[in-house]
Amino acid sequence: MAGLLPHGVPVTLRMDGICITLAEIWTGAARGEENVMGMIVSTGVGGGLVLGGHVVTGRSGNAGHIGHVQVAGFDDLCACGARGCLEAIASGPRSVAWAHSQGFTGATGEDLAAAARTGDEVARAAIERSATAVGRAIASASALVDLDVVAIGGGFSHVADDYVALVQQAVSEHSDFAFVTSTRVVASALSGEGPLVGAAALVHRRDLVV
Repeated sequence: MAGLLPHGVPVTLRMDGICITLAEIWTGAARGEENVMGMIVSTGVGGGLVLGGHVVTGRSGNAGHIGHVQVAGFDDLCACGARGCLEAIASGPRSVAWAHSQGFTGATGEDLAAAARTGDEVARAAIERSATAVGRAIASASALVDLDVVAIGGGFSHVADDYVALVQQAVSEHSDFAFVTSTRVVASALSGEGPLVGAAALVHRRDLVV
């Protein structure tokens, strides 16, 4: 979406997931790649798509919003009203809520991470559940648009040192289709700065934005 500030300065707006993906292909973990999804796993789950080297925004600007893709094998009720949405399964708060249903007494994703490090089986199961759901959603997305790389950031993606590896495992074990299972999952190289870097890319890398 584009417009003008009151003084005639041009403005371009994009969803944060799209900006994150732009940042990853410009200066981050997906440099040189043309078919990329950027993802955030945090208090929610979001994403953006770059296909054929250009951002895909869709009719409403929400293309790539993988948080509301339904994941097979799960029935968690999402705030959007649907069941089995990735965000309802894999986000930090929802992972903690699932752990509570299994007897966990911590309150935050940080508590979940700390408990898992000390060998708490429920905390570890919640982390693995989240990563598995993310991996299955990525595999489905790759089956649809043939992704090369998925770069994952966001606070909850740091809940365990092997979180990204667990996501990759779920992708690799998804099916017999090599074009799906060969999709690489990598950690974001931009920490929390991805959205801001991507916003700068809207100006400095306009060739990527259609």
